[in-house]
Amino acid sequence: MNDKVKPLSWDSNFFNLKIGRINLDEHLNAEKIIPFLSASNFDLIYVFCQSAIPALNSSLIEKKMDFIINLNEISIATDGNEVSSFSIEEDDFEDIKKLALLSGRYSRFNLDEKFEKDNFKKFYDQWIYNSVFENYVEKIFVSKANDGEIIAFVTLKKINNQMLSINLISVNSKFQGRGLGSKLIKQSFNYAKNQGFTNMVVSTQAINQEAIKLYKKNNFKLEKIQYVYHYWNKL
Repeated sequence: MNDKVKPLSWDSNFFNLKIGRINLDEHLNAEKIIPFLSASNFDLIYVFCQSAIPALNSSLIEKKMDFIINLNEISIATDGNEVSSFSIEEDDFEDIKKLALLSGRYSRFNLDEKFEKDNFKKFYDQWIYNSVFENYVEKIFVSKANDGEIIAFVTLKKINNQMLSINLISVNSKFQGRGLGSKLIKQSFNYAKNQGFTNMVVSTQAINQEAIKLYKKNNFKLEKIQYVYHYWNKL
């Protein structure tokens, strides 16, 4: 089973740990899981499975919910001028950087107490930096206050020629309840359809009820649930 653990070079370099990921077969004998993970030479293994693994309950970090929408089943909507494309030259990166950190409050990298809190902040800072300056994502849309401050944003990442993913989405807490999240999503639908994508996906945590309500409100359907465990070997 060793060849099923995929080394994650970016995570390993960032956290200065040997980190890998494994997608476990739900029919795997539970009695073999702990010995197998313990025998690996990884400091940390992200374990993904579509059913709960009682033997790993103490390592459960999040219940991940994946949503999908068929863009051919919706009409293109317009929602005024409250959403625009992010501009590196004109917009303030610090605004979007703060919102990115807010979007990660339910992240497994924040919930796992074995990660230093400072590392969680650096992780999301690097994530949004790569999104903006390293072309990690396909498109970024923002909503601004009257003074030009970015108060909401969404990043879209290409999965393949048919599928686009909502990578990060966040709304400033002072401006929540105004429908900005839905407006960002609708603009994302417009962009995706115009670019020839047929499906859009998004993932969130089961404890993030606000996000789940937002996605269901905008006609996303639950595709699958995954249990994510962080198995730490003794360092």
